[in-house]
Amino acid sequence: MMKTITLKRLKELGACADELLKFEQLFGAEVAVTEEMCVKHYQDFNFDWAADNLLRYIAWDEYERVCGPALAEYRRASDTALAEYKRVCGPAWAEYRRVSAITFCRLFNGGE
Repeated sequence: MMKTITLKRLKELGACADELLKFEQLFGAEVAVTEEMCVKHYQDFNFDWAADNLLRYIAWDEYERVCGPALAEYRRASDTALAEYKRVCGPAWAEYRRVSAITFCRLFNGGE
């Protein structure tokens, strides 16, 4: 038996107004939860919220087991990328702030 998600249930769980409106526009009062539907709409909805609010604990544990390593890898890659961004852009940002301060000071003092 295919399970469904209903607009009513999402309201009961406190889904935000934007998500409720989007759900209603796309599906009406309910939708069958199929892999095809999830793949088609993966960018339209917050499936992490859905997992947290709609899955039973056993399913949630499995979801975390499967997604946990991907999240850890994402965080590792993000941290590495941010460190590289700061290394490369840090000096340029400092120079921008120095020039901005000088420009402010000159303008504040009448353009001298």
